[in-house]
Amino acid sequence: MSENNYNNFNQYQQPIQQPAQPVFPLEDASKKKSANTLGIVSLVLAPLSCCCCGVPSLVGVVLSIVGLSKNKGNVLCIIGLILNLLITAYMAFSTITTMNDPAYMQYMQSIMEANGDPQATQEALNEFMQSQGMGGLQ
Repeated sequence: MSENNYNNFNQYQQPIQQPAQPVFPLEDASKKKSANTLGIVSLVLAPLSCCCCGVPSLVGVVLSIVGLSKNKGNVLCIIGLILNLLITAYMAFSTITTMNDPAYMQYMQSIMEANGDPQATQEALNEFMQSQGMGGLQ
């Protein structure tokens, strides 16, 4: 009789289940989504900075770094960082070379000497543009 009771007990026993798979916290998904958003914004700022004197590329660099800190290896953030760094370097190089150009220095000195006179300012601009091979404004 005891053997029969033992069989009845096994009949109602639950089968052994596999342990549940670990559930990833929602924070990881939101971090990836936010890093992707930062990467996309950084990529949009790269070509925009070519039209706006390079200022948005500095913002793009910061956004790319923040995106990479949230999700390491995010391709959008890496591409955005590289593009924005290249544009920032190019804008800095072109600014430095332009400011060290003697014709530009002469132009700035002429503008300062014009002291707000529109005709003298226009003449200084025409002279500068001709020295650069761009022709003058009429």
